[in-house]
Amino acid sequence: MGELFTKLRRIPGMLLRGVNICYEKARGLDFSGIIQPEMEGHCAYEASRGMAAYIMLRAYLCSRVSNNDAIIDIGCGKGRMICFFAKFAFKKTDGLEYSPELAGIAERNLRRLGINGAEVIRGDASEFEDIDGYNYFYMFNPFGEAIMKQFVLHLKESISRTPRKIRVIYRNPVLHPYLLYEGFKVEEDLRRTLKANKIYNFLWRNMPTIIAYTH
Repeated sequence: MGELFTKLRRIPGMLLRGVNICYEKARGLDFSGIIQPEMEGHCAYEASRGMAAYIMLRAYLCSRVSNNDAIIDIGCGKGRMICFFAKFAFKKTDGLEYSPELAGIAERNLRRLGINGAEVIRGDASEFEDIDGYNYFYMFNPFGEAIMKQFVLHLKESISRTPRKIRVIYRNPVLHPYLLYEGFKVEEDLRRTLKANKIYNFLWRNMPTIIAYTH
């Protein structure tokens, strides 16, 4: 019986992945697939997906975001999350991507969907310091320890230059201790959004870990 329930839990994700791929092909989009990194220290590209993750993010952002806020997806890959964030009230929704190939695909996806004003910036997070205009940062485990350390230091320097409240939304937070060590505090573990709902808890037993930090 337990094995049957495990298989049933996989069905929603499998169906959604199939629907997403069909939708992409019909619209001439390209978000899917896994692409290995071109440089040492970066992680493989895999698009943010899963209804549970989007439900958690939507619930978190809807009560907070205004047109005074700006977000950048660090390691935006093919731009799926830029498209998602563009649905909110952010005055600016950009992405940073070190891979020219992925950045080009992201730009094509944004054009196909008619998302104007969003910029895909080509650069490495360990060197990118032009972040004073953003107060929200999204990451889906895009890189390893060395780059993470440099990026977090850039965040702290930016806060010193331009004092403001910064929120970091970190999915699959492998390097969680680096943020805590540099003074970031956990604002919310977004899984709480769904844990109280028994239906979602059944469908997505292994809900993604998404943590929001403030500084």
